[in-house]
Amino acid sequence: MRYLQNTLEQLIMFTAGLFGLALYSHGGTDSRAVEATAVVWILFRFAFWIGYHRSAAWRSLGAAGVGMSLIVLIYVAARVSLDLGGVVAMVLTLGVFFAIEAFLFWATRSRDNSAA
Repeated sequence: MRYLQNTLEQLIMFTAGLFGLALYSHGGTDSRAVEATAVVWILFRFAFWIGYHRSAAWRSLGAAGVGMSLIVLIYVAARVSLDLGGVVAMVLTLGVFFAIEAFLFWATRSRDNSAA
């Protein structure tokens, strides 16, 4: 059940990025990137599923799929903002994204409670 929930959550993020990637593909070799991204993401989900049955440490095998989804989303966000507002909008969009990521890393970091 947890694996399916995780896959559903990842699928939402992945499909948004994949549709954006397809939007910016102009056919031919560009469309191969869309196909390859989909195939690799599916392989990472299988790796995560296999790891889920082994142990928590083995789940990291499929974690790269999340990273790939984020990279695709970053690319699409950069292209959309570049098309709509130019280089300044793209830099601002990427800056906001990375600032939010930095805050999330900071806010969710492990804290050593033994020192308290």
